[in-house]
Amino acid sequence: MRRVIIFLVAAGAMACAGDSTSPNNSVLANPTGVYSLSTVNSQALPFLLGQNDTASAQLTSGAITLHSDGSFLDVLDVQVTVPSGTTTQSDTLAGTFAVQGSTVTFVPNDGSGSYLAAIDDTSLVEANPGYTIVYRKR
Repeated sequence: MRRVIIFLVAAGAMACAGDSTSPNNSVLANPTGVYSLSTVNSQALPFLLGQNDTASAQLTSGAITLHSDGSFLDVLDVQVTVPSGTTTQSDTLAGTFAVQGSTVTFVPNDGSGSYLAAIDDTSLVEANPGYTIVYRKR
């Protein structure tokens, strides 16, 4: 849900194609580590979230860090361009995570609602309405 809100607030509604990328079926050995944002809807970064006659917003980077104590840090950077200039806004979310099989559940500390991702030894994949977000393990 958080991802949908971030994309809609930053860009407004827009039509997006699906992403056929999914994690491979390898056995998850160790979920901890840093997963860097790789693609959104199969498109490399920066990903254009939306634009109108006077403004644009694009996702420029992001990462999810899974710690061995069961905590996570999720950061997205959005570049907003308006006539007066360009700024980068970071959205940071922290909380706890749990892995069951090939699914990781993220529970943010701020109460914004949990979200899921498919996980394997090399990637995290979030499938949201309108957006499929792929992270690759560093």
